[in-house]
Amino acid sequence: MMLPRWYKPPRWQATMRGDAIIRVANMFGVTPDAIKGPSRFAPVVAARVYFMREMRDAGLSSGTIGRLLNRDGSTVRYHLGGR
Repeated sequence: MMLPRWYKPPRWQATMRGDAIIRVANMFGVTPDAIKGPSRFAPVVAARVYFMREMRDAGLSSGTIGRLLNRDGSTVRYHLGGR
């Protein structure tokens, strides 16, 4: 199937595959499941907030980021300082 010339796929599509969360988890020495999970251990929270900021900079909404991390969009906005 040929796509129209004007169509551009969403910029965040590649991040949905988990590439970004794996990279962030490796940077902070935690697992991707820990980032998505309920842990409040400081390194896990730091990795989670870093991931949130990266996804926001990539153009995702707080609701979409929340769904990626099993969180509410208001939680994401809180951690991003209302951005």
